[in-house]
Amino acid sequence: TILYCAQVFENSARGTVVGTLSVLDPDNTDKNRQYHECVVLNHEEIFKIVKQRTLIVYNQTLNFEKQKIYYLQVLCYEIGFPSLSITKVFGIQVANVNEPPTP
Repeated sequence: TILYCAQVFENSARGTVVGTLSVLDPDNTDKNRQYHECVVLNHEEIFKIVKQRTLIVYNQTLNFEKQKIYYLQVLCYEIGFPSLSITKVFGIQVANVNEPPTP
């Protein structure tokens, strides 16, 4: 099951924000702070989570003609004991940009 599908334009610059994750720890007694980390388990060479919740284009230029959608597996885990975790799949659609033809 795909939890969410975001869209990002092809050729987006490194650091382009794709989306923001929201994680709620059900057994956290300090509701003002969440103690967790999230990581991309696949396509980590292209996407990265920074500041615990912001998904960005990390290290490659996205190309609509090569790949139109990425399915990211994201693991979020609690820092503490007992350590709870969850893995979800997010769809990232690459939007086409009208580019001039190359000779």
